[in-house]
Amino acid sequence: GGSLLDFGCGTAKLLIKASNLYQNAKFYGLDIDKSGIEIANKSIKKIKKEDSIKIYDGSSNVKPNTNSIDIITMVEVFHEISKEIRPIILKNMANYLKPNGTLLILDETMPEIESLKDPSSSLAVLTQYNEMTWGNEVPTKLEQDNLITSAGFSLPERKIIGGLFTLLVSK
Repeated sequence: GGSLLDFGCGTAKLLIKASNLYQNAKFYGLDIDKSGIEIANKSIKKIKKEDSIKIYDGSSNVKPNTNSIDIITMVEVFHEISKEIRPIILKNMANYLKPNGTLLILDETMPEIESLKDPSSSLAVLTQYNEMTWGNEVPTKLEQDNLITSAGFSLPERKIIGGLFTLLVSK
């Protein structure tokens, strides 16, 4: 019966799978990619889930209500958000969440310079190398922690997933 917002939802595959598992919950997606939003809406309509899944265009003024979401997920999106607007995005997410809501971020964490050759850092380093062409920057642990806590969230709990990805969980 809760609610989940997938920030950077793309074609809504995560939302559709989650809605099949939690049929009494409400699901929301927010993205800026017009083609992804179009595909998401077509997929949702095709499976008749319009009552439980709603997609928002992040470029429009229509957004989720303040204090209305239980969980916000961000999967492989954080490093793609411009450094300059990351603080604004995180503060907006904090506003969407209900009191004691949860923020889940799955992304890479850039190692500090002395750990660049550590094999456990290989995905983050490779991602940073690839993302440079778009101007994206993978944040370090300290940058992630500072951004998240400055937006009003607790210091995130960290878990390594698959030996490569960082799962950040914050209230």
